Amino acid sequence: MHLGTQTGVFTILQTSAVPIEYPFFPERLAKFGYNRYMVGKWHLGYCKHDYLPTKRGFEKFFGYYGGAENYYTHKEDTHIDKTKYKGVDFFHDTEASFSNKWHKKDKYSTEVFANETIALLEEQNKEKPFYIYLAFQAVHAPLQPPPSKYLSAKCSNITRKERRIYCGMVHALDSAVGKVVAKLKDLDMYNNTIIIFSSDNGGETAQGGNNYPLRGNKNTLWEGGTRINSFVHSPANIQEHAVRKQMFHVVDWYATILGMAGSHMNTYGDGINQWDMIKNNSKANNRRRFVYNVEADRAAIRDGDYKLITGKPGEPDGWIPPQKKSSHSPKSKNQTAWLFNIKADPNERHDLSVKKPSILHKMMLKLRRWSVTAVPSVRQSADPRGDPKHFNGTFASGWC
Repeated sequence: MHLGTQTGVFTILQTSAVPIEYPFFPERLAKFGYNRYMVGKWHLGYCKHDYLPTKRGFEKFFGYYGGAENYYTHKEDTHIDKTKYKGVDFFHDTEASFSNKWHKKDKYSTEVFANETIALLEEQNKEKPFYIYLAFQAVHAPLQPPPSKYLSAKCSNITRKERRIYCGMVHALDSAVGKVVAKLKDLDMYNNTIIIFSSDNGGETAQGGNNYPLRGNKNTLWEGGTRINSFVHSPANIQEHAVRKQMFHVVDWYATILGMAGSHMNTYGDGINQWDMIKNNSKANNRRRFVYNVEADRAAIRDGDYKLITGKPGEPDGWIPPQKKSSHSPKSKNQTAWLFNIKADPNERHDLSVKKPSILHKMMLKLRRWSVTAVPSVRQSADPRGDPKHFNGTFASGWC
């Protein structure tokens, strides 16, 4: 809400991006002597070269600019204002050049991205620190089966088709991560490398994902749409099997990763450096509140144990078991505010908005106070100048 990116993702052909006046942390890592590479999904704006990964801190990029595409052909096929746009979105960029990679056609992206990451590791000077942002396409829609070897071994007993395919996609992802980790060990880099495994939102139940027993779905403000599992692995810094129960928000990664690199930055923007918490379970600089999102028709905030939702949280808004795509929504169609004690009730089954009016009132005042600091959305409408027909059938950059 402080960058103007709160009203949705950057879709293909849009002329907007995360504003360039805000430096991404790979730019800061360069000052610590790090090599910086990115593999996979960008999705932060692409119409100008200045919006691309290799103009925002990365030395090399291999992947796609948009939000979703075919896992094999690497093409995006979309309709905008009743016009169809179709093209390849698969690029290999450096700081000085931007080129598409047609020869990766028919190769499953999960395997491609793992192999590209392994190639970067093999080329890396062991005397220099490095950062690789590996943003797998999996397990995002479209729901496409990986090579059969990933489906047969672990997934054949799953009866629901979407879940069976999803299982294969997860199996392929797990295998890809395993290959990268094995290469770190082969190169004697493993013990001195910090591995972060994280995600950006809850699962899409219609596309095989599942968030049960949490409530809701991707694109909702319920915990099922916003809470994810993460782990940080570092033999040199973190005790094996350690668990951290403190609050952590995605905006904390900026300052936290810089903290891992040796920066003494305590905060950046809305984020907090929580490296000491991750390493030592420190209570010194913990997060106690955050904003889920603030939009014109809905908002949600967390303060301590309590969560407030206003407006339209999104659907499906029930509790969806793995065997189902959706559920009947609770009887709350006319409701405009919900209050939950998330620590005691992470599944959001017990609305406290009527039972605890004083807390509801305090939370509403905080939401109002925080909302006035939001900046206008930077998102723009689609622009046909980016039509792939003008760029040899690709969703290329450099047209706005």
